[in-house]
Amino acid sequence: GNLWFGGQNGTLTRYTSNDNSWKVYNFIDRDGSRLHLNNIAPDGDELWIATNKALSLFLIDKHGGEIKETYRRLGEHMNGEEEVTCVRVVGNRIWAGLIGGVATANKNDPNLLDFSRWISFTKETSPGLGSNSILCLTNIGDDILVGTDQGVFKFNSLDSTWQDLGLDDHRVNDLESINQLLYAATNSGIYVYQDQVWAPLSTSGLLSTDFNSLSADSQGNIWVGTADQGISTYIDSKWKNYLIDGPPSNVFLDMETDDS
Repeated sequence: GNLWFGGQNGTLTRYTSNDNSWKVYNFIDRDGSRLHLNNIAPDGDELWIATNKALSLFLIDKHGGEIKETYRRLGEHMNGEEEVTCVRVVGNRIWAGLIGGVATANKNDPNLLDFSRWISFTKETSPGLGSNSILCLTNIGDDILVGTDQGVFKFNSLDSTWQDLGLDDHRVNDLESINQLLYAATNSGIYVYQDQVWAPLSTSGLLSTDFNSLSADSQGNIWVGTADQGISTYIDSKWKNYLIDGPPSNVFLDMETDDS
């Protein structure tokens, strides 16, 4: 299968385990500057990629991998070219978190370059959303949850309001549902949400407790990317650390596994 890594230096890196190979794609903005890749959402033979100025749709197989479209304004409550910190595919909808709020649209809409095709939510327009600095989002079934610089919030689709789930004093950089439990990667450790309470995982053996990203492999093992000390994995209640010599950096802003 493939592992995809998004880099702050404007690179999307693919690691193919079958032949132990690496391939790097460069993301260059229209002014020639390198984009910062913040988050990756796999969607069949496509990747939705959040950058510091826009949301891009990447085709994995076409011409060995290329960008199809880039969306710079996501809804009427957004000004355009806000930083897109996170992205998630839920059913037929694409959800994006921005430094400015949350946006969603039908992923199959052929006119997503038109900002009016997106629905946007902000702290000012959506009751209960405690911050516009959206750092991550995930789903449990049809429920949408976002992590912010002031904790975790859950979306209520019936009335477009948000519920505060806690971790208010934490910067929540990533959220994932693993084995029917919600996990949060924060600037001070990994937390699991169970019975409406957040409990920390042990930090014994870790090189860093400042986490940017969180994922799980097909066996349910937890993988985390740190802000400064490579990758760690949590197997059988123990941490193992990796300093990777393949990607250009050991600062991991996002990590994801695909289905191949």
